[in-house]
Amino acid sequence: MGKGRKERGVPVGDPAVEAVRRYAEAVGRGESPDDPLIPAGAAPFSAVTPREFQKRLKRYLAAAGLDPALTPHKLRHSFATHLLNRGADLRGVQEMLGHARLASTEVYTHLTLDRLKRVYDDAHPRARDTEA
Repeated sequence: MGKGRKERGVPVGDPAVEAVRRYAEAVGRGESPDDPLIPAGAAPFSAVTPREFQKRLKRYLAAAGLDPALTPHKLRHSFATHLLNRGADLRGVQEMLGHARLASTEVYTHLTLDRLKRVYDDAHPRARDTEA
């Protein structure tokens, strides 16, 4: 469930499904499909708040030696950019992100094009040669 209680579908591969299954077993997630995947505390299960999720992410990133400035929103941007870089359909990405307007999702295509231009400029021997 996303912002505005909108339901969103996201493609998930078998390795991720298996990792989530192992995680759910490790944290003792309840048997009911209504139980939250990331509980706020011990049973009875209640869902973790977005702010608590962000605080936990920062702790885990620091413990792993990664940049604790990474946020759930930055992960969301990375997810969208990665999908588009790999050829995903813009409308599909729009649906997964829950954007009402396609223009909100099109921002990511500009990031992708900018990245392609940088790669080209860095790799092509005459990319910056104005006389060519």
